[in-house]
Amino acid sequence: MKYLFLLLPILLNSWSFTEQDYQNLTPEQRYNIDISYLVGQEKDLGLTLASIALVETRATVANDSNSNAVCGVHQIHTDHVDIPCYAIESNVYLSAMLARDNFLFWYNGPANKSWRKALIMYNGGYHFNPHGNEYVRRITMVFKVLKEHYDY
Repeated sequence: MKYLFLLLPILLNSWSFTEQDYQNLTPEQRYNIDISYLVGQEKDLGLTLASIALVETRATVANDSNSNAVCGVHQIHTDHVDIPCYAIESNVYLSAMLARDNFLFWYNGPANKSWRKALIMYNGGYHFNPHGNEYVRRITMVFKVLKEHYDY
């Protein structure tokens, strides 16, 4: 048990996204990032939405999901929208629009225009999220790689 506590910080920080990961993206992943970027860019959130897609699902739609509550490339909670999961998973544009609106809800409201707080709330809602800082770290890591290498 003592060793588990020693390994926990290593395991939490083992997630990464590098230039090599970016270079190895599949055409499907690049398409999903492009759509996310274009939808987000309408509100100056292009790299943010693309980063969310990569952190949430590696910009891939998992059709074998056992959840009907969290769906699509951006992991949209269907209990907050009146749209069935299959519609979100089959339409990355819809997923990106819902993600953008969700992020802006948190950003313009409870997060008081804090990008960092809005990301934590996007990931965990109003409830305390013990993984919020790790989520922001991952988004920031991806954001930096995209800012340097993404052809937008």
